[in-house]
Amino acid sequence: MGERNSERRGLLICTAVLFSFCLFFFIFYGKEIIVNGSQAGEEYVKELMGGEEYAALEQRVQQILHAEKFSLTDYIRAVLSGETAFSFSDFVRTVSRGMVGQVEGLRRDFVQLIALVLLTSVFNGFAKAFRDGQVAESGYYVSYLLLFSMLASGYLSMSGVAEDTLNTLLGFMKVLIPVFCGTIAFATGSITSQSAAAVLFMLLAAVDYFLVSILLPVIHIYMMTVLANHLAKEEPLGKTAQLLAKGVRFFLKFALSIVAAASTLLGLVTPAIDALKRGSVLKVSQMIPGLGNLFRGVAETVFGAGNIIKNAVGTGGMIVVVLICIIPLGRVLLASVCYRAGAAAVEPVADRRIVNCLTDAAEGITMLFQTLFAGAVLFLLIFAVLLRATS
Repeated sequence: MGERNSERRGLLICTAVLFSFCLFFFIFYGKEIIVNGSQAGEEYVKELMGGEEYAALEQRVQQILHAEKFSLTDYIRAVLSGETAFSFSDFVRTVSRGMVGQVEGLRRDFVQLIALVLLTSVFNGFAKAFRDGQVAESGYYVSYLLLFSMLASGYLSMSGVAEDTLNTLLGFMKVLIPVFCGTIAFATGSITSQSAAAVLFMLLAAVDYFLVSILLPVIHIYMMTVLANHLAKEEPLGKTAQLLAKGVRFFLKFALSIVAAASTLLGLVTPAIDALKRGSVLKVSQMIPGLGNLFRGVAETVFGAGNIIKNAVGTGGMIVVVLICIIPLGRVLLASVCYRAGAAAVEPVADRRIVNCLTDAAEGITMLFQTLFAGAVLFLLIFAVLLRATS
């Protein structure tokens, strides 16, 4: 009996000592832990913005968007302070200002195109008055060569816009991915960060190789094919042009499907693993008497700050992607619309081959638009899925 009482007294003494230690620790260090936990997000922001990777990212943004005066650093700080980080009205004004010059240049090209087609139609009408049909056919060849040079020049200009925009987008993503994946590691975990970095760099290489190095040359071949096809009455290359167009569109749809599936699987699996690890750590910390809830509150504060920083960097990168692509997309789309409008305007008076040539040229420029649009959507899609899955 005496031994049991002594064991109980020993257990009570140990419990009292442990409770006193926890109370002492809470009184003298609890406030410091709370303050350090609340300042963890600010310290990480300072460390993030002071690194070489972020400096390279901000420098690239300033080089690309010097006219738009958009700063990724100002955007992130505005998000963290709860201010209005991005104004939609400013975005509309920026896009409108950029499109004004594009519309003026395309209007001039459209007027020249219509004037050339109408002049060739009048010339061919006079030529058909002669009994010798070779005169009219020779007149068509001369006028078509003039139209050929104008359409080829316009297409090469739009192709240069699309290629330069894709290269600019790829250069920006190369400096954004390391910074964004670093914020994922701070907010969610290392497994998600490493998986996201691998998928994003694979997507970067795929866009660089397939879209820029393969798909754009295929569209060049399509454009040269349709321009040569309408030189003869028989149109011997029509099926070849259709095959190339269908191949380009199928590949773009296939690429979007693959990226959507890969990003969805990535968002379903790896964040769950990191969440399980984080939950296990929090549950273990809750077992500490007196300090469990304190540690849990501090950890949730740190993770919440990490999520805000991650979302700020991710959405800021998506805004930059939109600003990079929106004006070139509008320019290429307007060029396609101008060619289609020109074909519709001259259809009553022009030769059928010229009308078909304008329509097919507009189709080639539309494929440039679709390629550029797909390149932007691929990155926006995977960033949106990652931001949603890791929040």
